[in-house]
Order: sequence, then C-alpha cells, then structure tokens
Amino acid sequence: MPQDQLHVVEEIFPLNVNFCNTCTHLQLSHVVSAETLFREYVYVSGTSPVMVKHLKDYAKQAIQYTGITRGSLVFEFGSNDGTLLGHFKEMGYTVLGMDPAINLAHEATARGLPTIPDFFGAESAEKVAIEHGKARLICANHCCAHIDDLRGVIQGVSELLAPEGIWVFEVGYLLSVFQNNLFDTIYHEHVDFHSVAPIQKVCKCFGLKLLNAEMNYIQGGSLRCFVGWPNTCPQIKNGEENISELVRKEFAAGLNKAVTFHRWVRFHLSFRSA
Repeated sequence: MPQDQLHVVEEIFPLNVNFCNTCTHLQLSHVVSAETLFREYVYVSGTSPVMVKHLKDYAKQAIQYTGITRGSLVFEFGSNDGTLLGHFKEMGYTVLGMDPAINLAHEATARGLPTIPDFFGAESAEKVAIEHGKARLICANHCCAHIDDLRGVIQGVSELLAPEGIWVFEVGYLLSVFQNNLFDTIYHEHVDFHSVAPIQKVCKCFGLKLLNAEMNYIQGGSLRCFVGWPNTCPQIKNGEENISELVRKEFAAGLNKAVTFHRWVRFHLSFRSA
C-alpha cells in the first residue's frame, strides 16, 4: 500500500455462507456492492498462458457442440480483457462482450473486440438483442460466482439466446472446493458456490435445460455447463449421463445437506486450533 494511504481505514464486511434447504445452493449472505468490486478490475485472463490455452480449447468445444456457422454472433458477459472472444474472432465469428470493468471494456474494444461496459441482466440483455439480434452462442467464464442475482442472469440469457442457441458457462465447482478444502476460494468476490443439482433447477424455472456438465481442473477444479432450449437446442452426446454422474457424486459427498457444511467447518476450525 502506498505510504500516503496508510492512514485509510479498511472496510470490513461479514463473511457468512448460507445454504438453501430447498434448492441446495450455497451463497454468501452479505453481498459487497458490485460497483465497488468490479468497476475497476485488475485481473486479466490474457496474462496467463495456461488460461489463454484453456480458453482457446473452450472456444473450440463450444463451436463443436453448437455447430454455429462463421459470422454468427458470439456474446460473452463477464468478458474481461476479451481473451476468449479473441479466439472466436480469429475463427471467423462476430463477437460482442459485456463487462462492468470500465478499464477492461475500453481495453478490449481498443483491440477490436467490442465490449459494453455494463453488468449483465435482463435489461442489458434485451438491449443487446434489439441492437444486435439473438445470439447462437452465449459464454460466461468464471463470472457467475460473482453475481448475487442469478435469476436475473438466467432471465437475461433467456432474452438473448437464439432458438437453437447454447449458453456455455464455466464456474468454480463446489464439489472441488469441498473435497480439496479450498477455503481460500471463499471470499467476498465469490458470492455463489456452484454445483450441478441447483443449476438444473434454476434453469428449469426459465424454460431452459441443462444439456451437459463437465468437470475440469482449471483454477483448482471447475464446472463447465451447457444450457439451451429443451425442444430446439442441439443434443449433446452423453450429456444426460454426465449430469447424472456429477449429481450422484454431489449427493454422495453430502452437498445436498446443510449438516455436511456445518461438520466441514467445525472440523477445519478444530484442526487449525489443535
């Protein structure tokens, strides 16, 4: 910290996690203003060669699953510095990003990756649909954990997603957090801790369907989900089997019960104090 800021009193926020007995979703109870956290952002995807390659593979898989033709609109919210969109642009697709970090949105736009400096939700999605048309592919890479209004996000997806479109998003996986004791991933930027079972439920509320879910090992263990319209979206081979197997593992670990997390926390607190 610069010397002239040493006198500044740091703000302190509660860090409590709530479990929903109905949908089994895990989420922070206290949400720090998104304006405070994300309007000026320092993390950029393009600085990590590992992440750059991961996102290139992500783009190739998304194209394979959707079968979108070149020139189709690929929209990404939480697009950061545009690294993922850059891969799509190189492969001949029309790209558009949205990110609340004004500095990153301006940087990406200057690099030829048009990015709207805004938060994604139903209202902003409707504006994009009016101005640019529906998107055959919507992406979101490790940003849904930062958003407390998940229903607003999924409503936005439903506003913008084309009839045969797919929404691909990747998030940190709660099963990995639990099994690998990743306590350092529980902090104020991460409002949500995602698992497959509650994702299925919330998508269904908006007429969408979870088509496939796959685990990978980026950032300590992540979950990549593919969502579309039940009657018009492309079918993904082994999608149902993959989803069922992950839900089975989640339930076997006890992620559908609040008592699991009570015991988990008590064990680690007692271990640290020993």
